[in-house]
Amino acid sequence: MTFNLNPKNDILFKTIDFGDVKETKNYLNLSNQYYLGRVANRPVTKIEELNCNQKLVVSSYGNLIKTGWFNFDPIESLDDYVYFILNKKKDIILACNRHKICLYSIESKSYYPFYFDSRINDVAMIEDHFFLFAFEKQKYITIYVWNNFLSNIKNRAKYLIGHRDDVNRLCTVDNDHFLSGSNDSTIKYWKISELECIRTFVGHRGMITCLTLLSNPKTFASGSTDMTLKIWDLESGLCLKTFKGHEDYLGDIQETKMEK
Repeated sequence: MTFNLNPKNDILFKTIDFGDVKETKNYLNLSNQYYLGRVANRPVTKIEELNCNQKLVVSSYGNLIKTGWFNFDPIESLDDYVYFILNKKKDIILACNRHKICLYSIESKSYYPFYFDSRINDVAMIEDHFFLFAFEKQKYITIYVWNNFLSNIKNRAKYLIGHRDDVNRLCTVDNDHFLSGSNDSTIKYWKISELECIRTFVGHRGMITCLTLLSNPKTFASGSTDMTLKIWDLESGLCLKTFKGHEDYLGDIQETKMEK
């Protein structure tokens, strides 16, 4: 099961007004129970659970990233970021905005901001290996080696070329592979060490707006301005299922579970 965090139409996640902690736990596929009242006054962009302290992290278009389980407080160092991703250990937050990102350590509360001249469409990280960037009006993906980037050596970037229009979305698969979605309506599967595209997924009729790897690591989901959600087989390149019914594009996809 998936749900849409569409900032235009999804009223539920605009206010996050869950009153039942059990309902919240089941619906969002969480390990613990949380109370989600009015966490944000503007559309929510992401909800994810931490491992280290049994809290949630929530971001919104109100330029606040909050954390908590019953009461949610903003992270002071991340007061100007609209979205985030977590590393595998879930002890580092990579927060992003239009022209900057910030690495935030949950344990030490230290933070490291980085600024860019070009507008960021999306960013992904493979911890201790790579940072991946998709910039506005660029058909290629920019890759920085982890240590070079942290040392602010940005002239040693690598580039992956293959899309015919702007790259919008990035999704890591493992330490050497990731997916990219573009305005050209295609999704590409890349091998970083070889700097090559392994496979191209064709089927959407609009720009790719979101990508997520599913719990079955051989499948992933995508959303598009064609207002459909598709499930793909990573190895064969086949579209396994198409879901229709949205009245606007999908802003994000997050996998949940249904308890029997």
